[in-house]
Amino acid sequence: MTPESRAEVGNTALYNLLQVTHPEFGIVPSPEGNRFNNYFTRDAMRSGMVVSERLDLESARLILPAIIKSQEVAISHIGVKTDPETGERKDLLPHEVHSKNSPQDRLIELEKDHPVRVNPDGSREMVTWFADDVNSLFRSNVANTGKALARFEGIDSQREYYLQRWPIVLRTLRHDIESGDIDGDGLIESMPKGK
Repeated sequence: MTPESRAEVGNTALYNLLQVTHPEFGIVPSPEGNRFNNYFTRDAMRSGMVVSERLDLESARLILPAIIKSQEVAISHIGVKTDPETGERKDLLPHEVHSKNSPQDRLIELEKDHPVRVNPDGSREMVTWFADDVNSLFRSNVANTGKALARFEGIDSQREYYLQRWPIVLRTLRHDIESGDIDGDGLIESMPKGK
């Protein structure tokens, strides 16, 4: 790949990601419609990783805050209990988050098959944890974000960021080891069916 084509790919990725940045969720799956005001951890973490490796200084200033905001949304909804209806498990990051600002018609539709919460004002919200790969994607995203911070803001910024994220990294790793090491050999396998 030529330097020019590499720059073009990076610019296209950045442009596309800027279209899906959102003040509440950081990175969302779509720039419009019923997917704009929703948050999907996998989509946000993967998008953030791809773009953070291609950033220049100016682009980093534009997109790193959205990547970090997406991580904060995931962290704020980390599982604290076991709930088979929502898929929540201790130390598992959420699969998706719909706030009262999310498209309500979509939540009314989801209400038929999913645990949608209806607030006293009639607005709906939903958080589910039905994705077993979000923790590992989160940890990879944290590693990439730290590398980008070191490149653009210096090693002290990276160190501070990693110190803030380390407790969550450990929680997600503990979850994956406890529920994903099926045969006890210390390696994390795919989740067994029914768990």
